[in-house]
Amino acid sequence: MRRLLVGLLICAGFLASCAKKNPLEVTAYKIGVPSAQPLFDRSVLGENHNFTVGYHNGNIQSDRVTLTWQRISDSSFLCYKLMRDNFLIETFADADQTEYTDSTLFQNRQYEYKIIVLNDQAASKIDTMTIPTPSLAGPTNVNYLFLSETMVQLYWTNRMQSAADFEVSRRQGADDFELLDTVTDTFYVDRTVQEGEWSEYQVVAKNDFETSDTTRVNLFIQEIFNSPVITSIRQLDGSRSVEIEWRDNSNSESEFEIFRDSNLLDPIATVPLNQTVYTDNDTTNALQIGDEYTYWVRAVNAIDETDFSAPVQITILDPAQTGISEGFESGTLPSGWVSSGDASWFVTNITASEGTRSVQAGSITHNQWSALETTVFGAGTYRIEFDYRVSSEGSFDYLVFYTNYTMQDSWSGESGWNTYSGIFHTTDYLVIAWNYKKDSTADSGSDTAWIDNVRIEKID
Repeated sequence: MRRLLVGLLICAGFLASCAKKNPLEVTAYKIGVPSAQPLFDRSVLGENHNFTVGYHNGNIQSDRVTLTWQRISDSSFLCYKLMRDNFLIETFADADQTEYTDSTLFQNRQYEYKIIVLNDQAASKIDTMTIPTPSLAGPTNVNYLFLSETMVQLYWTNRMQSAADFEVSRRQGADDFELLDTVTDTFYVDRTVQEGEWSEYQVVAKNDFETSDTTRVNLFIQEIFNSPVITSIRQLDGSRSVEIEWRDNSNSESEFEIFRDSNLLDPIATVPLNQTVYTDNDTTNALQIGDEYTYWVRAVNAIDETDFSAPVQITILDPAQTGISEGFESGTLPSGWVSSGDASWFVTNITASEGTRSVQAGSITHNQWSALETTVFGAGTYRIEFDYRVSSEGSFDYLVFYTNYTMQDSWSGESGWNTYSGIFHTTDYLVIAWNYKKDSTADSGSDTAWIDNVRIEKID
C-alpha cells in the first residue's frame, strides 16, 4: 500500500512538470528567389524567326552557336546551368562567366537552349531560346537567260540562310575557274560571253565565316528567241473569266506579254518568264456573254521581243450554262485534265469520233491501269455525254467510267465508236473519270481504249 502511494505521487509530479512547459514556437521560413532573370543577349543573336544578326556576326554558324547572357550580381548566387534540348551541357560557378560557345552542332537544325540561375537556397530562374543553325547547301535552281549574243544572266535560289553574298566564277575548256564578281543579289549578268561556246559557271554562297557547297552549271551560248505557242484556251467554270496557256519556245525572254482583241500595242498583262498560264478576269470592260475575243502572246526581254503567237479565239457563254466541250483537237490534254496510274493518257490522231484527234489510254500490261479525270465545280444537275471506243480482251480488260469515284458503266471487247449519255446531280462538284485496266493474263485487239467529244453541260 505504501509503495502504491509513492508511485502515484511520482506520476502526478511528472504530469505537473509537462503542463508547465510551452510548445516550441515555429517561425515562417521563405526561400529566396534569385533577384534577376539570366536573359540571353538576343541583340547579338536575333529572335522571332529572324537571326540575320547572329548569322552575319558569326555567333550562329552551321556547327556552333556562341551564347551570352546577363550577369547575375545576387549575393546568394550559386551557379549557372546551360542546357540544350533539355540536356545539361555545362555548369558555371563563376557569376562572371556569361559566354559559352557550343561547337558540337549540325547544320540546318533547331536547338533549344535554357540558361538557369540557381542560388544557395536551390531556387532558380530560367530563360529559353530556340536557335536554328544555317544550312551550307549550295545555291539551287541555277538557271540562265540570254539577253543578247554577248550577255547571259544567271539566276538561282539561295539555300544558305546566313549568306551575305555570292561568288560567281567561270571557266572555258580546261581553264581554271576565274572569279567574275561577288554579288549580293541572286542573279548576275555576264557581259563577256561568246555565242557558240561552252562555259561552265560556279556559284557559291558565303559570309565572313563560312562558305556553302559549290553549284555548277554548263551552258552552251546560243540564243533562242522564238514566239510562244498558245496550247489551250477555256472559259472557267461558273464565270466569264478566260484562262490561256502557252508553250515557251525561248531561252532569252524575261517576261511574256498577253494581248486581247485588235490592240497589239498595249498588253492587258505582263507575267514573269517562269509563268505560262494567265487568267483574264476583266469582266467589267470585256468578256461579255455572246462576244468573241482573240488572244495573242509574245516573249520579250530588255532589248527585243518575239513575233506574236498565232491568235486563238473564244466566245463567252452564259456562266449558268458553262460546262465542258472537249474534242482534243489542240493536240494536248487541256488544263484541268489529270492522268494517273501506270501510264498516262495522251492525245492521238490514230482514230477519232469527230475531227482528227481523240485521247487514248496509256500503254499498260497485265495487272496495270491508266486513268484520266477532270472536274466541274458547282452544285446542280449535269448532262454528261462522250464517245468511247474499246479494243481489248472481252470480259477481262475494261474501260470503266466513274462519277465522283463511283462506277457508272464499263465496256470491253471490240466496241467501235459509241456514245454514252447520263444525268448526274451534285451538291458541290463532280469528278468525271475513265480507267482502262487489265487483268493478269492475255491481250487482244489494240489493247487500249479511246475517248472523244466530251460534253458536260449544266442543265439545272
